[in-house]
Amino acid sequence: MRRSCGQHRNASHVHHFFRIKHTMSLTQNQIDQYRDRGVLIAENVLDDAAFEPIEHAYDVLINQKAQELLEEGAISSVHADKPFSHRLAAIARELDNEGYDALRSFAGGFDIMRARVKPMFDIFFNEQLLSAVECLIGPEITLSPIQHFRPYLPARESQPGQVPWHQDQGVTKEEADISEIITCWIPLVDVTPERGCLQILPGVVPMGLLEHQREGGTMIKPMYMPEIEPVNCIMKRGDVLMMSAYTPHRGQPNRTNLVRWSMDLRFQKTGTPTGRPFWPEFIVQSKENPASVQNSFDEWCTRWITDLRNSKGTHLHRVYCSGPRRPAPTSFKRYIIRIKNLRALHHAAFRRRKGFAAMHRGAIVPHHEIADLPGMSP
Repeated sequence: MRRSCGQHRNASHVHHFFRIKHTMSLTQNQIDQYRDRGVLIAENVLDDAAFEPIEHAYDVLINQKAQELLEEGAISSVHADKPFSHRLAAIARELDNEGYDALRSFAGGFDIMRARVKPMFDIFFNEQLLSAVECLIGPEITLSPIQHFRPYLPARESQPGQVPWHQDQGVTKEEADISEIITCWIPLVDVTPERGCLQILPGVVPMGLLEHQREGGTMIKPMYMPEIEPVNCIMKRGDVLMMSAYTPHRGQPNRTNLVRWSMDLRFQKTGTPTGRPFWPEFIVQSKENPASVQNSFDEWCTRWITDLRNSKGTHLHRVYCSGPRRPAPTSFKRYIIRIKNLRALHHAAFRRRKGFAAMHRGAIVPHHEIADLPGMSP
């Protein structure tokens, strides 16, 4: 029988720190751990039955591109014998740097709102995924329009492809600062440091939104980076990394011969601002008003086509809307920034010691605990 959120289980079934296994209904202790650390890995949420239709739909798109490249003489084979996880990487290996860059640009069209394939739409309503999300934000759930499906190609020395440190809240408009947005990062392959798994900084949510910059890709300004050792999110295919929009994270270069395919879905309480008001949000679950769920694939496609067209030239988020650049901070200002960051962390730790529940900007995980987290290594 499915457990409700917050219902306790026998101690032998409780997995410590921030891994959840074989259930999508979280205990209160696990929910508190997410609030404290700003991150949680839920294991085995999605299975092959959820992924295989998506892989088939995208393999059709890959095959079309491969045929074009074959006719141009850019590759010697379409590599149809390769599994989905390896096919695009095999094609990329045959290309020179210019062709590799062109393939990466082409792969940008794989993003959810541009490819618009039905199996991807179906996964938005996956009961196991929504059950886990419900435990954190309640039963009235909206899918944010900030959503991605990415092939992380094997890196080249001239194009390492590393995603810099950032917070997902930083790529929203300011209106979303009152919203609690949960990022669900889902790998379609097992991910390790060699394959470019995500790195996170757990427990720094109390610092709030750190200042970002345009240069180098949208990233946290170096002088605002917390002095905490990064933690690798080592995951299996079908696990879900659930993290606060204020949890800093980055991708690492993929040093293998396969593609690190992953999807990035963001959920929030229905009725709260998404931070992308010019793009379509969709209600994916409602127990209060089930008829409000927007499960029409045709409507979803139409709204994306219309909104993408109408939003051309629009600044997507606050970093690109910022005014004139401010001068770099002096050594004294950098010192003050560091003191403020440490004060925020110490205040959060104090609240946890006193037993207060952190509702949105939770308490810090002590650094000595980080190194021993199952599947999470510095």
